[in-house]
Amino acid sequence: MSNPHQTPKLTKPRKTIDSFFKPKDGAKSDVASISEVEPTCDKNEDRPSKTPIFVPEAPNLTHNVPSIILEEVDLTTSFERDPGLRTSIWKYPVNKRDEVRRAYLKMGPYKLPSNYVFPLTWCTKYSPTTDKAYCFPCFLFETNPPKCHAYTIDGFNSWKGVNNSTKCSFLTHVGGPCSPHILAVRSCEDLMRASQHVNNLVIRQSKEDVMKNRLRLKTTIEIFSTRCNTEVASVVLENAPKNAMYISHSIQKEVLHIMAEIVRKKIREEVGDGKFCILVDEAQDNSTREQIAIVLRLVDDGGLVRERFLAIKEISNVLACFNLHVCHMRGQGYDGASNMRGAWNGLQALFLKESPCAYYIHCFAHRLQLVLVGASKDTQDVWLFFSKLASILNLVGASPKCKSELQSAQEYEIEKLLATGDIQTGKGANQIGNLQRAGATRWSSHFASISRLIEMYNATSTVLESITRTGSTNSMRGETKGVNIQMGTFEFVFILHLMHKTMGITNVLVSTTKTLLQELKNENWDTFLDSVVSFCKQHDIDIPDMNDRYRSGTRRSCHQKDDITIRHHYHFDLFIVVIDHQLMELNHRFTDDAMELLKLSSAFDPRDAYKSFDINDICTLAEKYYLQDFKKQEINILRKTRKAKIYSLVDKLIRLVLTLPVSTTTTELAFSAMKLIKTLLRNKMDDEFLADLMVLHIEREYAKELDLDAVIKEFEAVPRRVQFH
Repeated sequence: MSNPHQTPKLTKPRKTIDSFFKPKDGAKSDVASISEVEPTCDKNEDRPSKTPIFVPEAPNLTHNVPSIILEEVDLTTSFERDPGLRTSIWKYPVNKRDEVRRAYLKMGPYKLPSNYVFPLTWCTKYSPTTDKAYCFPCFLFETNPPKCHAYTIDGFNSWKGVNNSTKCSFLTHVGGPCSPHILAVRSCEDLMRASQHVNNLVIRQSKEDVMKNRLRLKTTIEIFSTRCNTEVASVVLENAPKNAMYISHSIQKEVLHIMAEIVRKKIREEVGDGKFCILVDEAQDNSTREQIAIVLRLVDDGGLVRERFLAIKEISNVLACFNLHVCHMRGQGYDGASNMRGAWNGLQALFLKESPCAYYIHCFAHRLQLVLVGASKDTQDVWLFFSKLASILNLVGASPKCKSELQSAQEYEIEKLLATGDIQTGKGANQIGNLQRAGATRWSSHFASISRLIEMYNATSTVLESITRTGSTNSMRGETKGVNIQMGTFEFVFILHLMHKTMGITNVLVSTTKTLLQELKNENWDTFLDSVVSFCKQHDIDIPDMNDRYRSGTRRSCHQKDDITIRHHYHFDLFIVVIDHQLMELNHRFTDDAMELLKLSSAFDPRDAYKSFDINDICTLAEKYYLQDFKKQEINILRKTRKAKIYSLVDKLIRLVLTLPVSTTTTELAFSAMKLIKTLLRNKMDDEFLADLMVLHIEREYAKELDLDAVIKEFEAVPRRVQFH
């Protein structure tokens, strides 16, 4: 007979959120909390006692099972989180059971799913494998044979009578003051109270020694928090015991990790059971490792929007560690990477399966840059143009001498144009400047680079000719000559003006951008071509006859003929194609549903005394996009009731709307902090240490208010040679 609790094998593995971001080869998993990790200490440090470590074999849910053999492994990572799959405590050696219990208490077992409502939420743990509930304290202190067999071995699944007042089976299980359950709960509390441990009671240090131990540890903590104490000198360094000086790297990292975890717990408490959004971005640190910054966006109790940096590890691990339920997610914001935002197989789709209201909103600050990148990759001629543009900017800005020549060339050009009357004088006009490089994450810099080149076209060409003659190396002179030739072609000038035109359009709202690009595509070809021809005449650039046959250096396509005209090439192969690609990118990254969601949300715009307030838009917003958060009865109240009676419902909807991500700026600030912390001199820093430093640096608001006694309490959870209580 098959085991009824055995998980059926799947014929094809399914992609889940937990398996989406797998740790890279060689990377250690750090799902466990800070208290689970046994630190390594330098010689003569206060090191925890070395303990043999055990792991049980695969659990059997029947209670008549012979004893099992336990092998040495890591206690903190080898235990089953699912209560339905755990090995009974009495199967472990007697002298090791307390260590196993402590590890389970710190690991944090599965909590109940949101659709089940139980009393005793701390004690009752749900197993998704068996679809049953188990009593956590009774499991930790069960005996052989078990006293509470139904709540530790078999599991409970009679859901109908759970909340039936006095007949509730869980309340019956709790019993009176001396019931097995109450005794197990008290044992859990005593087990985690370090001051009650047997070794602390047998070897009791004096009160004066205990105070010195606390002061010595506080000194290490205060160093991180930039505080000082006048009593420090009498208990540290040469005045401290050699086995408890707390100056080694391992101890200081451990204390730092405890402080960072306390800050993370405060962030988790701030989220509570409210709705939140997740913001994710990725970048390379100084050791060329890809780091994923995870930021939570939420609305606090005071109605203020908060964006809190949480970690730089796998998303699934962060959600599991901090018990952040996907069903409470109301927004997703990524940097545009296809594996995250994919509508069918990406992380966005996986989250939407579990929470349909977790809407994906693309970062608005990156819209132009990413549209531009998409157009560049899909259009070969545009890609070559930006390659040549980067070479021009690098060559002209290569040295102070080149910059000085550029400014001198500009002065000469301005004087010449003033003499001919082509430009006018005025306050702020005819400024001397430099070409601007395009930044990787600054979308406006691309537009500025092209605008500056158009303004300084002649001056830039003059500097390139000078570098061709006086360049320091043959390769530099050869590259400059090739770039200067390309810069003087009609095709380069055409694409230069096309990018200037389209990027100038995309520097507005997305909805307006789509309209303007469509108008440019349909109506303004002749006007645009005339402006390019006029620029070429002004700068003595050869203009091809548009009716001549276009001759391409490469074969165009098996479906296209080679005898097209030059006008056809520039109109349809460049002008129309570039605009179409940009429209496609805009439509892909800013969907109609996302734009409608943001448009309806604008009904809460507080400007001009809530002039945009529209009750119909608000009701549509609640009914179409937040049906999980509002009942039909509440939506009817919104539609029919006067404004004075719907403030509570409107406030609830505003809090949901405010969680929508419109920018990943906070993740970029996190990477700025990463560059300050992980420098070239400290590029071997491990990820956990880096994440702890980043949390304390970014969330200084919480770090400055750390309770030192709370840090000491976590520090002493691992057995020490000295006492703190």
